[in-house]
Amino acid sequence: LEPPGVWGRASLEWARGMLQSRQFPGSFSGAVADPSPCCMVPLLDLLNHRSIADVTVRTRAGMLEFISDDAVPTGQQIWNNYGAKGNDELLMCYGFAVRDNPADCVHIALAPSDGASVASESRASIQLTLDGVPPDVIDAIEAEENTAQFVALLRAVLLRRRAGKECLERLPQALNVDICTGASGIAWKRSIEAFLEGQMKVLEASLECMQVARDEGGRVRPERKERVPPMKRRRKNPRGGRR
Repeated sequence: LEPPGVWGRASLEWARGMLQSRQFPGSFSGAVADPSPCCMVPLLDLLNHRSIADVTVRTRAGMLEFISDDAVPTGQQIWNNYGAKGNDELLMCYGFAVRDNPADCVHIALAPSDGASVASESRASIQLTLDGVPPDVIDAIEAEENTAQFVALLRAVLLRRRAGKECLERLPQALNVDICTGASGIAWKRSIEAFLEGQMKVLEASLECMQVARDEGGRVRPERKERVPPMKRRRKNPRGGRR
C-alpha cells in the first residue's frame, strides 16, 4: 500500500482500536437516508462513562447536540452515558470496567443434551445476569424434566466460578506493582478486578437461582447437589479512569 509505512500493521491496529473504542451510532451523523453503521465524533469521544449520567443526544439542522441534563458543578467533568453495557463489553471495547455494574452478565455455552426439544437445542448460549438464570430456561428444563441439562448448566456455572476465583487469587501477583505502574496501570488493574468480581456475583446469583429451582421446582432433581462456599468479597476503592 502507498505511501510506504503509512499502512503498516501498527497503524491498522491503532485505527481498529480507535474505531472500536470511540465509535458512535451512525444516526449521530445526521444522515437521514441510509446512515452508516457508525460514525466518529471528535471531542464527544473524550467524555467518560457514568451509568447514572442523564444525557440527551440529538441531531437537527445539520448539528449534533449533546446535552447534560444533570447540573455540572464548576470544575467537574462532564459525563457521558454509554448505555446499559456489562463489564465484559466495557472492558473489551473501552478498556475499563466499573464496580457493581447492574448490566453485568455471563454467557454460558451448553451442548444439547439427549432428549432435548428443538427449542432447547437452539439455545446454544445462555446469558446469566445478576437476577440469575433466565426464567424461561428454568421453565423449559422443568417442563421437559430434563435433569441432564440442569446438571450440565450447574456444572458449567461451577466451572466458570472456579476459574474466576482462581483468576482473582492470581491477580495480585500477575499484575503486581512492577507491571501496573502509574495511574493508568492501577486503573487497569482495578478494572480487571471489577470485571472478575462482577462475573463472580452473576455466577453466585445463578447458583442461588438454580438452588431455589431445585428445591421448589419439584421435577428437576440433579443427582447430587454441588455447593461451594460463597466467595469473600474484597473491599476496594472505587474504579479508576476510563483508559
